Amino acid sequence: MLKRVGFRLAPFRVEQARELICDTLLLQLIAGARGINKMNVDAIARTLFSVARPLEEQPRIERADLNPCLTLNDCCIAVDAKIILSKQ
Repeated sequence: MLKRVGFRLAPFRVEQARELICDTLLLQLIAGARGINKMNVDAIARTLFSVARPLEEQPRIERADLNPCLTLNDCCIAVDAKIILSKQ
């Protein structure tokens, strides 16, 4: 919808995941514009970080796409996820 995407190479730290979120999403959305609850950026960052670890450990995983991610209290749920394996 926003046509804004971001990429990071694994491994990355939670702080880098936070930067990715802030670079990709509009600050108004993160802050909770128009009656929408404020996003829990830390919960999303922790989820991205936990997904990045297996990417390091499994060389067959070429790419992972989580979109969208929704937050509920202190957790994050990936509504749709795609894991791309290498052909080798």
